[in-house]
Amino acid sequence: AIERPSDRSVANRALMPWEHEEGDENTNFRRGDNDQALRRSTQIDALDKTRLGKKWIGATGKWCRVPNTCMHKLESDHRGCFVISFSSFGTFLACAVGGRQLYRIKIFNVATGSLAMTLPGHHEIVYDMQ
Repeated sequence: AIERPSDRSVANRALMPWEHEEGDENTNFRRGDNDQALRRSTQIDALDKTRLGKKWIGATGKWCRVPNTCMHKLESDHRGCFVISFSSFGTFLACAVGGRQLYRIKIFNVATGSLAMTLPGHHEIVYDMQ
């Protein structure tokens, strides 16, 4: 039997929409040093909190009003966005977007509107995200 290399992240892609993908759940493996990435993310979180102040209460679990103005315009791909899903704390927004040949999941920071990460590799339309 062929063993997976320990220094690489290998994932088995799902062939059908109902199959689950197997692989490393930690998405920090692409950033290099996990400690450095964690320090960077906490610095960004602190900057977001000071910049937004009381305007952003999504992570506190309190009720908030729907805004009347457009806060951010998020970039898409060639075919647009098919599915969106908020993270459990409401700090990130995952968007399943379609390019010319592949479909990607783009993860945006809700507070700043910046692209946090892109997860490539889907060959068909993404119908649902949890």
